Amino acid sequence: LSPVEYSCTEMPAKQHGTVLKSYPVAAEAGEWRCHAMRVLIKLLGLSLLSARRTLLISGLLGELCRVYGDCWMLYLFLSIFTDIFSTLLAFSGLRAQVMFR
Repeated sequence: LSPVEYSCTEMPAKQHGTVLKSYPVAAEAGEWRCHAMRVLIKLLGLSLLSARRTLLISGLLGELCRVYGDCWMLYLFLSIFTDIFSTLLAFSGLRAQVMFR
């Protein structure tokens, strides 16, 4: 199950007049590169946060930095998958719509 789906636009159907039909929105040329770059940036951030465990900061400041860094690690880990699905949809020619951020 993916938190990303393709974006749709509603247009009136020609045969039915007022009935609206949903059609997928095409991705712009090269849109997948933007999503792929986001994946790479988040992977870099995740690796930097993983490497920070080697830093020795003691006391309350160290504990606060550890908790704050763990929250960011969780966010980056989950959002990487969202951006991967967005990249795949854009690469297949559809505009991605993220259900949550």
